[in-house]
Amino acid sequence: MKKLPARWSKEPTVIKKGSTSVTIYYTPNNGTEQYTLAYYLGGKRKRKRYSDFAEAKEQGRRILQKLSTGDFEALRLSGEERSIYVHATRTLESAYPGVSLLQAVEEYVTAKRLLPEMVSLTEPCREYAQKRSYPERTPGEVLEELIQSKRGLSVSDVYLRDLQRLNRFAKAFTSPIISIQTAQIEIFLDNLKMAPRTRNNYRRNLITLYQFAEQRGYLPKSCDVMDGVGKAKETDQDVEVFSPQEIRTILTYARKEMISFFSIAAFGGLRTAEIQRLDWSEIDLSQGHIEVIPSKSKTASRRLVPIRENLRRWLELEPKKNGPIILIKNVAKQISELVNRINDTNYTLKTEPCFSWKHNGLRHSYISYRLAELQDSAKVAYEAGNSPNVVFKNYRKVVTPSKSQEWFSITPDEFKL
Repeated sequence: MKKLPARWSKEPTVIKKGSTSVTIYYTPNNGTEQYTLAYYLGGKRKRKRYSDFAEAKEQGRRILQKLSTGDFEALRLSGEERSIYVHATRTLESAYPGVSLLQAVEEYVTAKRLLPEMVSLTEPCREYAQKRSYPERTPGEVLEELIQSKRGLSVSDVYLRDLQRLNRFAKAFTSPIISIQTAQIEIFLDNLKMAPRTRNNYRRNLITLYQFAEQRGYLPKSCDVMDGVGKAKETDQDVEVFSPQEIRTILTYARKEMISFFSIAAFGGLRTAEIQRLDWSEIDLSQGHIEVIPSKSKTASRRLVPIRENLRRWLELEPKKNGPIILIKNVAKQISELVNRINDTNYTLKTEPCFSWKHNGLRHSYISYRLAELQDSAKVAYEAGNSPNVVFKNYRKVVTPSKSQEWFSITPDEFKL
């Protein structure tokens, strides 16, 4: 038999808590160490044997805790159940000292309730830990870095202005970009209530933003948030154009400050934004063309738009030919006021207004009338800064050549200006 350990040369070990106690005896058996834990439960003496003193002592403390609080349920555990309990407690204590088993179980149950059935906690926790390992950058901060980066690459001002439209996204989401979910982006785009093509353009810019965030290390390379944001279905829409009589009405009721704008849009086909950026120095009446420089073009490419005779006559009305073509910033408001002015002046008892604005109507009109005149979609596409396929597909049969001749013969001589 082994020699009795020094700690047992005296009395057995007694562990107390208040008036309650448990006792550990050294009770060797067949030459092996063995320790007996003894305590009273319900007036009856209970004994449990352990081959390790530390385990006996730990169990003694746990039983003592149960006895002192009156909780005896844990004392009825089977041997296997008790082993699992001890292992779970030791594992928790080694990883997170001070966290009780009850606290851990309650937290586990709460977290599981937040997940679909049969989903392990490991995966969402791993994703969360991964996200926490990346620098936290808000969409606004990433957008600012993106724009600065693009400026360093000398991209066009038009492209930069297009990216700056993402400011609405940055204002809507002030949390780190890595925390934004696909569904949130979908809802944001839906709430913008954009036309399908405009929505898809905005989605394209968001993809650029997210790709840049990946490059900067703010998102994992495998980030697929934007992959789940669906594209809107773009359908071909009928092209609406103004009739020669309608453009006469527009020029009749337009404010003098807007005459150049409307005449360039109707007889030159420039986009609204391109006219707003246009300067008189880019209009050459002697050579007969308008130069749309790359930084002011939607397509970021230079083009020369011919000045027809009737457009030249309208532009000659402008007494001051220097600086911006138009100083008025809110063109949409001017158009709305124009429509109201036309309808108020020509009021009838009809329920429908006598005049309504057509979306992109002036540009659509120019392309349609010009194509009917030239019968050359490639040339018209160049003048309009568009694709030949788009011009041929959408504008080929909108107006007749005779109406085209009338459109481009409208001059100030018909008006009392």
